[in-house]
Amino acid sequence: MILPLPELTPTWPIAEITPVVPVTGLEATLGLIERAGPAMWTIVGLSVVTLTVILLKTSRLVWLGAWCRERAEAAVATWISERPAEAIEIAQAGKGIRAQMAAASQASATGRDDATAREETTRVAKRLLAGADSGLRGSNLSPSLRRLSGSSVRCSAGFESVIACLRLDMEDLAPRIFTATLAG
Repeated sequence: MILPLPELTPTWPIAEITPVVPVTGLEATLGLIERAGPAMWTIVGLSVVTLTVILLKTSRLVWLGAWCRERAEAAVATWISERPAEAIEIAQAGKGIRAQMAAASQASATGRDDATAREETTRVAKRLLAGADSGLRGSNLSPSLRRLSGSSVRCSAGFESVIACLRLDMEDLAPRIFTATLAG
């Protein structure tokens, strides 16, 4: 004998179900932070500090012209083609760190003996690189910051690679100016 299936009706009144109110992303995030307690507030604070350091360092590198090499390359090419006055104007018109280096190398190469010119260029290069490198250590201040925010380590390595690229470009610019000076 087959028994009939029981009727599937809810045991609570349907009108009493309250509709779900959509929660915004910010409200959900703040709710999560409040439920997690002080540890989450610490992580949030360190993340804000990390993001601030990253944005400040990036803006500083942009302001220094860390990714602008066209003006310096044009100044060196003009210098090599034996038009020193025009090359100095091109380099001095540039705002980037490489253009500053080219201008310093060209100024040193005119009117000084080779050893003095190279020494002065090295001094200027060290000063420029130290200025570009300043603030980079801010992302390495706290070991807890590195542990809690893995992005600070990656960004710090990214900044270090930009500085290394600047260093290599400077090491390339000055000798090209000096060898062209010696050849001419």
